[in-house]
Amino acid sequence: MTEKRHRILRPVSALLERLFVDRQIILRSEGHTRYFLLPRRTQMISVAVLMGLVGYVVVATVGYVEKSRIMMSKDESVERSQLAYRNLLDQVANYRESIVTITKDLREKQAFLRQLFEQNESLKQNLNTAESQLKQTETERKQIVEGRMAMRDQMMALENEVKNMNSQNVGLEKHMAMLRGKLSDAEAAAANLDQTRSQQAAMILDLRKRLALEQTRTERMDFEMASMRQDLQKAMSDRGEIVGEKETLHTSIEQLERQIAEMKIAHHEALRRFAERTLERIAFAEDLIAKTGVPVFDLLPGPPPPPPPPRELAKGPQGGPFVPYREESGIAATRGESLSRAGLRAVSLEHLEASIEAQMDRWEHVQNILVAIPFAAPMTEYALSSGFGPRSDPFSRRPARHEGLDFTAPYKSDILVTAPGIVRHAGWRSQYGRLVEVDHGNGLSTRYAHLAKVTVKVGEKVEFGDVIGLLGSSGRSTGPHLHYEILVNGRPYDPLKFIKAGQHVLKSQ
Repeated sequence: MTEKRHRILRPVSALLERLFVDRQIILRSEGHTRYFLLPRRTQMISVAVLMGLVGYVVVATVGYVEKSRIMMSKDESVERSQLAYRNLLDQVANYRESIVTITKDLREKQAFLRQLFEQNESLKQNLNTAESQLKQTETERKQIVEGRMAMRDQMMALENEVKNMNSQNVGLEKHMAMLRGKLSDAEAAAANLDQTRSQQAAMILDLRKRLALEQTRTERMDFEMASMRQDLQKAMSDRGEIVGEKETLHTSIEQLERQIAEMKIAHHEALRRFAERTLERIAFAEDLIAKTGVPVFDLLPGPPPPPPPPRELAKGPQGGPFVPYREESGIAATRGESLSRAGLRAVSLEHLEASIEAQMDRWEHVQNILVAIPFAAPMTEYALSSGFGPRSDPFSRRPARHEGLDFTAPYKSDILVTAPGIVRHAGWRSQYGRLVEVDHGNGLSTRYAHLAKVTVKVGEKVEFGDVIGLLGSSGRSTGPHLHYEILVNGRPYDPLKFIKAGQHVLKSQ
């Protein structure tokens, strides 16, 4: 088992030995040369820490994107629930309107039914009165018919007596004429009674027809009222179900509102932490830029920060040349961010989101600048032969200003571009000899002079670490070396500060 493990680890160990070779750093300053050994273990630890940091950034980014997606899905579900709740409220309102309409119609029909009942009672009373009058008329008719029959009997008896007597007194004839007149009057009264009886019979028939019609209408109204009662009972049952669903929905909405409130609190806290981390990153990046000696506002968009108010000193004679105020470090540019970071806990969600948006814009600009800043050295192994700033000219020995760094290394050593960019010049330029100038954006550019050979073309896009030429001694040079310049908006800056700032990044990681 041990031999198998050794067989597996042996190629890995050999690969690591080839990749991570013990390196020696030579630093020359003011005539003194210092040697620093960079062992293999330190290189491996630095690479491992860098890879761990990159993995952490990737995992944190994926987690933030996933949380944003979950928040968006929950917001959509809440919106759908609110829409369903509004639809249910509309249905309840429609049911309420229908119930009100049915109740109003029912009340109208009940009033009409009461009116029909009153008319029916009135008709029944009229019918009873007519029937009583008819009964009384029938009784009177029977009495008249009986009287008529009796008078006929008396008339027949008298006629018989007249026939038997043949000659009676004239008074008897007068009496018989009177009786005949009375009989005629009785017959006329009987005819009138017959006519009255037929009229009352017709009236009774009409009243019976009207009563039957009213009874039919009453039965129909009873049926409609029963149907309306069923509809009303169904509507009330539906209303009870809707009220139950409304209560359930209210409970669900309250739960959702509580969840939304909790999510808003968590979202606010997450945004606050994110804002704090963003401010810390911005402050670190701007401090890193400040270590290069370049004012932050020269690289970031927007106007520079306002100058501080002048101090009030003791009054007296003053003078000196006028020099416009210029902040030389990024501390002033980040001081406001630090203050806002201290007040993040008290700011509202809307202002926090607006602040984060502004911070993200600034962080994006800072990231673009960090990518474009040449933090690395243009060679892997080198020694410095001349620094930035005042020096004695190597040819005339007169005081001069050196606007770059001179790197010494073996002849035709690889010259590496220190940041991604586009080649703006590739060829001969006066005292620079063979020169490569790379534009990195945001006003940043680098120059690589005295090359033995140029390996890139104008307009070519180069990435960090690409070989752009070979070390030489072309142009105004005393020997093989690389003259390296960093310019910001056409103004030269000390490249050594940029390299030390890059080393600071590695140490902080």
